[in-house]
Amino acid sequence: MPWDDAKQLERELNNALNSFDWEKVNVLCAELVRRISADAAPLPEDSARRFLRSLQRKSRFGNMTQLAGALLQSGLRTAELRRRYAQSLIDQGLFFEGEQALRSIIQDPASVKREVAEAKGLLGRTYKQLYVNSQDPASTRSRANLESALKEYLEGYRLNPYENYWHGINVVALTERARRDGVPADGLQD
Repeated sequence: MPWDDAKQLERELNNALNSFDWEKVNVLCAELVRRISADAAPLPEDSARRFLRSLQRKSRFGNMTQLAGALLQSGLRTAELRRRYAQSLIDQGLFFEGEQALRSIIQDPASVKREVAEAKGLLGRTYKQLYVNSQDPASTRSRANLESALKEYLEGYRLNPYENYWHGINVVALTERARRDGVPADGLQD
């Protein structure tokens, strides 16, 4: 089996991450990317998810982007892996690229409802960050980002209010921020 050593690789990666050995993390990720690209057999999806979660926990977003990109190119294109790829892009400030990956999840009829809600929440986060980063919250572009953030968070919340409460919390927080910034209350949630 080509990926018989997947568990060992996971242990090595986690050991390097837990000891903050970033050089070793970079070497391991480069080797994983090389193998994923060269090997005819795909990396098992469970292993792929665990690798990406481990990298995310330690905020290794560049490594996460490289690994997720290789996985996607190898044909492993689940909604969760696309979301994790998008999240790694967003966490590096690559908002447009992240947005495109998230839209692919939302538009894919095969995407499960939970992943669509997560994608909507991350879109909300993207637009919220663009709004917060703005030097002029009252500008047309900033207001459009604010409205998009509120729309995405609210839609994600409404998909399942009991599970997606963090989307609703963000609607409340962002609405309050907009009021403090003096943004007109038209269309803001009560």
